[in-house]
This record gives sequence, C-alpha cells and structure tokens, in this order.
Amino acid sequence: MGTNRIKLAATLFAVALACGGYAAGSSAAAPRRAAAKRSADARTVYSQHCASCHGEDGDARTEKGELYGATDFTSKKWWDKEHPSDARLRRAISAGKRGGMPAFGKRLSAAEVSALATYLRGFKGR
Repeated sequence: MGTNRIKLAATLFAVALACGGYAAGSSAAAPRRAAAKRSADARTVYSQHCASCHGEDGDARTEKGELYGATDFTSKKWWDKEHPSDARLRRAISAGKRGGMPAFGKRLSAAEVSALATYLRGFKGR
C-alpha cells in the first residue's frame, strides 16, 4: 500500500509539473502574441490612415507624399536630425502638423496612436 501511495504521489507531481510548465509556457508566450497582435493592428492602422502619404514602406514616395512633403520614415538623416521621442510622435499623429498632416486624435484611439508611434520606429534605417 505504501508503494501505491508513492506511485500516486509521483504521478500527481508529474501531472502538476506538466500543467505548471504548460501554464508557464503559455504565460510567457502571451506577451509575445499580444505584441505581435499590436504590431499587426498598427500595420493595419498605418495602411488605412498613413500609407497614402508616407507609403507602405514608410519612404513617402507617393503622389500625396510628394505633394505634401510627407516625412520619409526610412531616412536615417531624418531620424538623426529630429530624434523624435515617442511622445512627440504621438503628438504629431494626434494633432497633425502644418503643411498637410491631418490630426488623427479624434479618429484613432490612444492605444492606436501609441501603437503607430512604435510602428514608425520600425522604418528607421530601412
């Protein structure tokens, strides 16, 4: 009878360990999945609201981009000169800029604006 208890305890321990490992793996993967979803969402928002001027690749080589002098987010020179903080990028997206950049603060949520600011950094140095 003592052997059966040991076997049962060992089995329960193995099951608990497996479940705990699965839960730990899931919770570790959750932030990566959330970040990937935010990135995908930002890409969609960028495509819908920004790409017509700034280009899908961020290089501003579009008819509207040339007309309005849209920022080329792939330009290392621009990033080095401007050193835009996330707060500055969020303000520009929300309030717009003189010369043609519309304000998106009423069209986009604060989370979308923040995601876009982060997404724009991905163009740096392309």
